[in-house]
Amino acid sequence: MSESAITRADLAQELWGHDAGTQAHCREVTDRLIAAIAECLRQGKTVHLQGLGRFYWADTPERLARNPKTGEPVRIPARRRLRFKPSKALAHRGDGV
Repeated sequence: MSESAITRADLAQELWGHDAGTQAHCREVTDRLIAAIAECLRQGKTVHLQGLGRFYWADTPERLARNPKTGEPVRIPARRRLRFKPSKALAHRGDGV
């Protein structure tokens, strides 16, 4: 597996390495899990995965910023952003790993 980023295939390979069934079955389970999470998020729901964290939508208000080249004020519109908050268990394991 890559050290900097984990792909869908890497996750399926990790499952397969733990005797979770055939490699094709592990790929299917991984794809279904990701699709289910994505669909819940598309519907505006919060996804809480015990031991991992919470994916949720947050509204950011409209604000003024400055164009760094010209110094002119620029209005940044309000929008919804997808956020992730790691669980306490995961955050405590993050000591330089």
